[in-house]
Amino acid sequence: PDLVGNSRRQRRIWKVLALSAFLTAVIVAAWVSLGYLERHVRQGTGEALDTVVEMVQESVQEWAEGNRRLAEQWAGRPEIIEGCDHLRTLGRDPETLLADPTLIRLQALMEDRIRRDGGGDVLIIGRDRTNLFSTREGNVGQINVIGQQRPERLEAALSGDSVFVPPVRSMPPNVAPEEQEIEAFSLASIRGTNGEVIGVLAVGFGANETIRRVLNHGRIGRTGETYAFDRMGMMVSDSRFPESLVQAGLIGKGGQTSLSIRVLDPGAPLDVGPDSLAPRGEWPLTLMARRATTGQSGIDVQGYRDYRGIQVFGAWRWVESLGIGLATEIDASEALSVYSTARMIVVGLSGLISVLTGLLLYVNEKGSRQMAQRLRDARDEWERVAEQKSNALHNSEERLRSF
Repeated sequence: PDLVGNSRRQRRIWKVLALSAFLTAVIVAAWVSLGYLERHVRQGTGEALDTVVEMVQESVQEWAEGNRRLAEQWAGRPEIIEGCDHLRTLGRDPETLLADPTLIRLQALMEDRIRRDGGGDVLIIGRDRTNLFSTREGNVGQINVIGQQRPERLEAALSGDSVFVPPVRSMPPNVAPEEQEIEAFSLASIRGTNGEVIGVLAVGFGANETIRRVLNHGRIGRTGETYAFDRMGMMVSDSRFPESLVQAGLIGKGGQTSLSIRVLDPGAPLDVGPDSLAPRGEWPLTLMARRATTGQSGIDVQGYRDYRGIQVFGAWRWVESLGIGLATEIDASEALSVYSTARMIVVGLSGLISVLTGLLLYVNEKGSRQMAQRLRDARDEWERVAEQKSNALHNSEERLRSF
């Protein structure tokens, strides 16, 4: 009996080990497959984001290049050269400049150009950074806003380069920010008869609508967003999520995000409320913005917080020739939605297999015990009957001897 019992126990142990090994193999295979799926999803998302930001970069550069060529063409026109050469000899009194016949002729020329080709403000900037001419009369004789807000771009133009100027607030500073118009410019040097730079022609174009149109074509998914920012991490395009910024008190209702919001990491989602966030002055640039503003282009599919405090995947490029960075991002939760669904299915199936395996083991063990009990009962019954027969035979023998 001991040998039989030991054999049964060994068989039970082997069954448990075999089923455990099978279950372990299934779970390990499932998690290995999940790991592969996650890596594949992250890699695919990164490649898609990089393709989008590359496409957006090409579109923005093409757009800026077209405006640069236009500015160069106008800067080379005799009317512009002669007008700049004359106006720079006058004082900087706005009334004197506005009353000059040369400025009036330039005004008519530029108004005709704007009606024909569209565009924004056009200015002639002297070497002293003063507006010698502007299609907005209020700007004439004033210090140029590009020299105030993007001085390095104006300096490059005064040195003889044709440059793109990221969006600036083009209206006078005494106008409320929400009413100020945002414009980007192309700058081209105006050269005198001896080849020296005597001024700069600035051709403006409404940045918000044009940039919005270009960037909106470059996004993926429901939560995808592509935006532009300058060297300081200031957004120079509109956010897709102004409601979040309004609720957090970062902008007023109906306010602009361009030139109002820096790409900072609040440390947590904005919707947790200001009391749960660090003071705004302590927020650092997001991981993407820190790298991009140092001239690095890259991709991150491990996840980082964006300016809303949401975990995102992103790809970015720094475009040195334009002085701006471009980023395209998507919420990590959306990017990993396929993986998350697959993980839930695998976890559910693994749990189901574990339960079914345990149930099978329990039923098998219970059946084995019941069978063993029936065999023991049969054996006991057989032994009882055999003993009765043996006793009967013994009694018969005893009676036979007595007879």
